[in-house]
Amino acid sequence: MTSRIIADMSETEPIAGAIDHELRFHALVDYAEEISLGFDRLLVASGNDQPQARDDMPNALLFELEYLCRLQFDAACHDLRHPWLSHAAPTHLRPLVEGMAQVAFILGRETSHPVGTTQQRATCLALARVREERDAMIAAHPNGVPDGNVKESQERVAIFEDLHLRLGCPYPEDGRDWLCRKEQPTMRPQVDVAVPRAAGSS
Repeated sequence: MTSRIIADMSETEPIAGAIDHELRFHALVDYAEEISLGFDRLLVASGNDQPQARDDMPNALLFELEYLCRLQFDAACHDLRHPWLSHAAPTHLRPLVEGMAQVAFILGRETSHPVGTTQQRATCLALARVREERDAMIAAHPNGVPDGNVKESQERVAIFEDLHLRLGCPYPEDGRDWLCRKEQPTMRPQVDVAVPRAAGSS
């Protein structure tokens, strides 16, 4: 019965209006992908298409986030072209929006009084990211983590902890417990950095 219904659906002629709507939607996806390719050309032309030194903050983290966001964007566009795969598009859109929010956090956008410098905010976020990665590996089943990965992850944590210590944290004595200072931080870069410090704090 089910196979007969599916066969009938596949043989049904689509409505003319539906075809036009589908064509316009695919044209919109084409346009989105063209914007993405144009951005790539701008990166190459400006010489900003090469990875940065790990401690070159905020450039290194911004480069990493741009690359990750680009992958999620392209994957979402790919899925939207196929009726069945389109149901998976939101799984790509969420990390894309999160990545954009993290970029805005680093650059101090959407707030008139960003706390700290772009270098400090990027380092705080980078430290939280590598700690979260390390903790996820430690919590995972040993057979699911290749040999040496936890050790290498801990080395990355040490690099960013040292950089974080040298640059100083924007909230070294803040009562709200700035997330990069937690032993097991939860990444929430959308924290309201515009809230002023409590009265009497330095």
